[in-house]
Amino acid sequence: MNNQAKLVVLASVLLFAADVSALELIDCDQLMLISGHTSDNVSVFNACDGKFLQNLDTEGRIDGAQATRIGPDGNLYVASEANGKILRYDGKTLAYIDEFAAGTSINEPTGLAFGPDGNLYVASFADDKVIKLAGNTGQSLGEFASNIDGPDAGMVFGPDGRLYVPAFFGNNISVLEGQTGALLNEITGQLRNPRVVAFEPGGGNFLVSVSATGRISKYSSAGVFGSNITSSFTRVSGMAFRNDGALFAISSEFGRAREVDLETGVIGSPFSENNSISGATFITFMDFEGMAAPAAVNTNQLWVVGLADMTGLTISLDADAFVFATGGLFGDAFDPAKVTLHSFGSLAIELTDCAEASLTFNTEGNAAIGSGGYPLQKIGINRSLTECQALGFDATTTSIDALTGAWFGGPARDGEGFFIDVLENNTAVVSWFTYGAADTNTPFVSE
Repeated sequence: MNNQAKLVVLASVLLFAADVSALELIDCDQLMLISGHTSDNVSVFNACDGKFLQNLDTEGRIDGAQATRIGPDGNLYVASEANGKILRYDGKTLAYIDEFAAGTSINEPTGLAFGPDGNLYVASFADDKVIKLAGNTGQSLGEFASNIDGPDAGMVFGPDGRLYVPAFFGNNISVLEGQTGALLNEITGQLRNPRVVAFEPGGGNFLVSVSATGRISKYSSAGVFGSNITSSFTRVSGMAFRNDGALFAISSEFGRAREVDLETGVIGSPFSENNSISGATFITFMDFEGMAAPAAVNTNQLWVVGLADMTGLTISLDADAFVFATGGLFGDAFDPAKVTLHSFGSLAIELTDCAEASLTFNTEGNAAIGSGGYPLQKIGINRSLTECQALGFDATTTSIDALTGAWFGGPARDGEGFFIDVLENNTAVVSWFTYGAADTNTPFVSE
């Protein structure tokens, strides 16, 4: 294992031990959620840079992930098609809440849409129906519409209050009156297996992803075809607008989101990290504000690790060698390939007595933490301390092995400290358990 690989493992272990969620370490106002129908989960990404953060569910509750929607209560609702369930997750922490709805009234749910009345409308794919559920309890309020041949995941209420339902097998978009479910219009033509309807931000025009032909087509508010933004997005399925107006789409054949230029139709390179999503069906952009843990819980821990060089009685690390990690997940969800290392800066620790040392650090110009230093003292008695004290400290003869052990900055810096393990190859493992800047709830990231 090379030094970089060792840093990945060490920094990942420290990240988990600190109990810091990957959600708490990102600096972005939105999350991007991608549903994997055959991978049976919803993958969560940083919507600003596409980095993978976590899988939504770790208990196998989702079976055939389809639409995800934010409810009026601020929570996240997931259509789990294969087991006929609507699952609910906390909108701030993404923790599982409950099984919101299930049963014979919804048969293979694909699409979800909250109406102006606050109720939840569910596309029941196997029954060719739209079912209405009470938005606060999940209780069935009966059939809202029928005879829609394969109502799919991208069902949505438009700004006109009407419900737009893509019919996958019917090759059309059914436009329903928003209160009664009466069929007002049936948009046809160039719609072979439509998947998702997405309204342009601030307007009445809408886009339709057309899976069989790889098209993303634009329609007027009256349902009149305007143009094909692209005709080359193979097996396009889900699509959604980010809060900056950028359009992202996915394909059922490859699960990585790509930006589509609305003017030129150019399809960008993969944006979201490869996370083994299979059968991608849906994208949701979810506001990130308020997702950090409650203020009573310290979420600002910053644990930094590195492999130090040794000279005399000093160990030192440069900016590339002293790092902290983001992107790791606990347990079976851990994947070293998802761990990203971020440079902290440089550091040096000099042994000045058997149980005393001097720390200096420089975060390479990051104003939030800056540079500085302070005295360290050893915590506890170990073999290296006993041997040093038996021989007496001498700057020319004392072994640097005396640095092995736990250190901290005295009572004034209680709650943070170092573990140092001097190795036989003239290096040392240094782990610093500290915190981010005092005026922020997330550690800085200096790349």
